[in-house]
Amino acid sequence: MPLRPIGGNQLHGDGTDALVFGHDYSIPDLERWETWELAGTLRDGGIVPDHRRGAPDAELAPLGLWQRIRAQHRLASRCKRGIVAADKHR
Repeated sequence: MPLRPIGGNQLHGDGTDALVFGHDYSIPDLERWETWELAGTLRDGGIVPDHRRGAPDAELAPLGLWQRIRAQHRLASRCKRGIVAADKHR
């Protein structure tokens, strides 16, 4: 996977360990966010992965109505658990 530094400079360190994180999202609703990571070795301005979690440039279809309702319910439940846990530690 080719890499491009934000500043436009050359990448240095061929042969060194590298780790890249990213996010993909569904269009047009931006409702589905998927994270991914690649770990491997830096070579010739890119990463040669030896470990992958998720997939860069994944095709993420927008969610259907029931998927949206279930996702919202899961998010609300996680938020409530987090608030309760934070209150206990105050």
